Amino acid sequence: MFDYAAPRSIRAEPAPNQSSEADAALRVSPLYVPMEYVDAAAEAFVNDPSQRASLPKTLMHRILTWVRSDFDVNGWLDIYPLHVLSEEQLQKLFRHAGRDAQARRMLDIGAGVGGVTKSVEKMLSCEVVCTEMSPAMAARLRDRHGFSAVWEEDVSDTWRQRLDAGQGNFDMVMMLNVLDRTSAPHELLRAARELLSPGGVALICSPLPFKPIYYAEGFRFFSTPVKRPQHNLMAECGGRDFVTQATHFVDSVLPSHGFEPLAFTRLPYISAGDAFSSYLALESVVVLVQRSKQFSPPEVSSSGKEGCET
Repeated sequence: MFDYAAPRSIRAEPAPNQSSEADAALRVSPLYVPMEYVDAAAEAFVNDPSQRASLPKTLMHRILTWVRSDFDVNGWLDIYPLHVLSEEQLQKLFRHAGRDAQARRMLDIGAGVGGVTKSVEKMLSCEVVCTEMSPAMAARLRDRHGFSAVWEEDVSDTWRQRLDAGQGNFDMVMMLNVLDRTSAPHELLRAARELLSPGGVALICSPLPFKPIYYAEGFRFFSTPVKRPQHNLMAECGGRDFVTQATHFVDSVLPSHGFEPLAFTRLPYISAGDAFSSYLALESVVVLVQRSKQFSPPEVSSSGKEGCET
C-alpha cells in the first residue's frame, strides 16, 4: 500500500538490464527506444557522495516537513538533487524521432531547484524559462543557477494570460515528474501544449505506477500534508504494472491531450540520498512528443477520481 503521508520515494533496487520483462514487452512498440537503464552518467550521480545530504540537514528536513511541504524544505536546505537522463539518452530520443536535439527557447514546468534544467540548457544552448510554485525552489533557480526568467506560479492557471502577453511559442517544453504532483494534471497538460510552438517538442516524464498526490500550500501545522487530486490522469488505465501504465500513458493519455508521441523509453528517476539512504529511485516513462494538428480538450468527469493506484 502506498503511504500518502510519506515522500514520493523508494529505495532503489538493483537496476534491471535490457533483457528484463518490462523492456521486452515495451519493445513491441515502434516508438520505444531501448537504452541502458543505468548509464555512466546515472552511475556517477549515484556514486557521488557530495550529492547526499549530511546528517544535520537530514534531521532538519525531517523536522521542517512537519510544517511545510517537501518542495519548500528541499529548496531551503538545497538537498535531494535529481537525475532523469543523460545527454546521450536525450540525443537517442531525438534521433529516433528524426529530430535534431536543439531549441531556441525552452520552458521547464515545475523546474524544482534547477539541476536537471541546467544540464539540459547546456545540452541545447537555449534560452530557458522556468515555472515553479515553491518560493524556496524559485529562489534557488535564481540564486544558484542564475535563471532570471522564473514564473513563480501555477501555470495550469496562468497559461492563458501568458499567451495573451505573447509569452508562449516555446520550441521545447519540459515537464519532468510533475503530473503526479499537481491538483490539475489535465489542465497542466493543456498548458504545456498551448505554450508549445506548432513545430516544437515536449519532453514529458512520469514515475509509474501512477500515484498522484499534491502538497497543500503554506504551513501545515501538523495537519494532513498531502491531498489527492480530484481527477486522476490514469483513471481509464486497466492495470497497475509498469508496462500496462506506460502503454496507456503513451497510446491514450498523451494523444487525448493533443500530443503526438514520437519516441519513449524507460529510465530511473533518481534522487540523491541522505544520511540514511545512499539514493532513491522510481521507474519512469520518458516521452518525446509534438503537438497534434487537431485537438479538442478532453472532458473530465467525476469518474476520474480514482485510477491506477495501489
